[in-house]
Amino acid sequence: MLKDIITISISSLALLLSLANTIYILICNHKRINLIINSYTKNIVNGKYIYIFDLMIENKSRLAVAISFLKIVKNKEEFIFNVNPKLISEITSQTGKNITGEFSLYSSSFPVNITGLNSNRVF
Repeated sequence: MLKDIITISISSLALLLSLANTIYILICNHKRINLIINSYTKNIVNGKYIYIFDLMIENKSRLAVAISFLKIVKNKEEFIFNVNPKLISEITSQTGKNITGEFSLYSSSFPVNITGLNSNRVF
């Protein structure tokens, strides 16, 4: 009789620990992504509006995430991000007639891979 009670107690404890571990793993591995718009600018190029967004994508889960497409919808207006990098800005510094530095800023290319509990800045 005592042996049966001990066996059932140990089995019940193992079941509870297993359920608790399963719930913990499901909560930790659930995909949670946060999108923060740091800033954006609106320019007219060839008669079309071009928006440049400075975004921070946070992966708050432990699993790695790959983002292959991004679209923002605001007030029924859609902003679709280019898959291939585009030139956003060029800065050239010079002293007299000598060029001393050049800097080019390109948009991010997709897919964007974000490891677990990490973030990535996207233009």
